[in-house]
Amino acid sequence: MYCYLYLHGFGFDLLTADYKLLRISWLVTQHNPFYDSHVTLFSLKTNSWKTIPSTPYALQYVQAMGVFVQNSLHWVMAKKLDGSYPWLIVAFNLTLEIFYEVPLPVELEGEEVNSNSNGSFKFRLAVLGGCLCMSVNYETTEIDVWVMKEYGSRDSWCKLFTFVKSCFTPHFKSSRPLGYSSDGSKVLLEGIEVLSEVCHRKLFWYDLKSEQVSYVEGIPNWNAAMFCVGSLVPPFFPVDNCRKEENCTSKRRDGFLS
Repeated sequence: MYCYLYLHGFGFDLLTADYKLLRISWLVTQHNPFYDSHVTLFSLKTNSWKTIPSTPYALQYVQAMGVFVQNSLHWVMAKKLDGSYPWLIVAFNLTLEIFYEVPLPVELEGEEVNSNSNGSFKFRLAVLGGCLCMSVNYETTEIDVWVMKEYGSRDSWCKLFTFVKSCFTPHFKSSRPLGYSSDGSKVLLEGIEVLSEVCHRKLFWYDLKSEQVSYVEGIPNWNAAMFCVGSLVPPFFPVDNCRKEENCTSKRRDGFLS
């Protein structure tokens, strides 16, 4: 028995002014989940695909779309190392077009897949306040939410808050942060409940001061919550043309004001 696993990541490379799409695939068998990966990258500027050197990492938690922070896409993966399978945060830099590892908090470094004193757990990545964020969902006890205040610095990981699963229904499994409230006093999270083997997603607020949880009512079940960022520049519009238009507009304004 075998199957293919896929990951995708999409982002705008600020340094090259190019939209890029990354695709990673693995051929996974029952006996060996660490087959070589196949990595390809699409550039909107050149309208072409190219092959990227394969990565030695393997997918361990299905978060198919990469989390975009600091011009890089991020996933939770694992790496076979001396017979163990430690968790890792793996990133792909859109400019350099290389994979690299992002350090975990010291408390979690070296933790192996499905092996922890608190029972099995899963990582989920997100962006919170412009920073890389990670929720550590322990199977039976609690959920920790971490934020990397200074990207790339292990010591900058800060445990933002912890809430116990007893605050929710017995069917509650995991969550991931989505964003802060306008005044910064609350965090909006997406939670997953599993009923009769069917996932149901719900939104809820966590109050950082009172440590209370409140559900957002009236929203039907959905596949996944995502943010949409509007842009005045269409994706197929040449960036150079946009800059020329800005210069012309600036000159016209200067002439008018003078």
